[in-house]
Amino acid sequence: MQRRRPNDDELNNIIKLKQSGASWLEIQRETTIPRRTAKLAYEAWERQQSMRELMQVRREVAADEFRRHIDRLTRFSAAFLDNLSVRGAPAEMSSADAALDEFWRRDVFGEHGQGNLHAGLNENNDHRNMRQNLMLFKALNEHTRGAIRWEHLDKWKDSWNQCAMTLMLLQKQGRELLDSYLMREPALREKVDMGRGATDALELMLGGLLWAIWQAVRFEKYKDGFPLFMASERVGFVEVTTSEGNPAIRLKFSEHAAAGKAAVVCNNAARALCKGDTVSRLEQELDAIQKSVGELEEMLNPLALRPLILKTRCILCPV
Repeated sequence: MQRRRPNDDELNNIIKLKQSGASWLEIQRETTIPRRTAKLAYEAWERQQSMRELMQVRREVAADEFRRHIDRLTRFSAAFLDNLSVRGAPAEMSSADAALDEFWRRDVFGEHGQGNLHAGLNENNDHRNMRQNLMLFKALNEHTRGAIRWEHLDKWKDSWNQCAMTLMLLQKQGRELLDSYLMREPALREKVDMGRGATDALELMLGGLLWAIWQAVRFEKYKDGFPLFMASERVGFVEVTTSEGNPAIRLKFSEHAAAGKAAVVCNNAARALCKGDTVSRLEQELDAIQKSVGELEEMLNPLALRPLILKTRCILCPV
């Protein structure tokens, strides 16, 4: 004969009695349900409750992990876009692939400290960072497939590489100009206080020249006029610096006349370069870089990115 299963009301009564401390024999007397049947029904209910509680905990954990996933991807996206932006110094501009490789190796979330004295551990961190960042970039692509026009990244690469090549040409032209000016002022080279580890006055002046033109082009000031360089008195010496006051580019002289000549040389070279096609091309390429970055920034804005992540899946999604 098949054992009768307690109905919902009977099960609720069994649960109430058991949780109040009644024995199975007392429950049988109270409900007229065989104690074996009552016990099996109660244990089945307990298992079901445990499973429900486990599922609830899992849902809460998954929801928390998904919130972290969204936050991590939005922070990664912001760091990635920041890396695409133009740097403050032309000397830092290598190829697009090199710039991206530098980013892939970066500790984006500050999880591995500022570095380790042991070179091997630093190398391990680089590999770990690269694996993590490439996985996050893949996840970002999967979440935004069809919604983000990633061809703007290819346009950024093309413009970045063109800009890097134009800077190399500008450096070559600047070196030739400064060399020709200094050939007419041979004593000027000898009067530059080399300092800062520099080995040649021409290279020191060239660094300042490129930095000044770069900043003028970036901030659309190179058509506003000159001078870009000026001589100013300091305690014990005279220095030539850019009009933007960049402390990293300073030529020191003991004589004001020599400092004035150096400023004239730098300004004449800057004026000649800014009238040429190379600086004009540099301006166009910087505009193209910023346009590509702007397009990606608009599409990867957190206000647009978060809803995309919520309704799509990726390899790293916790649920």
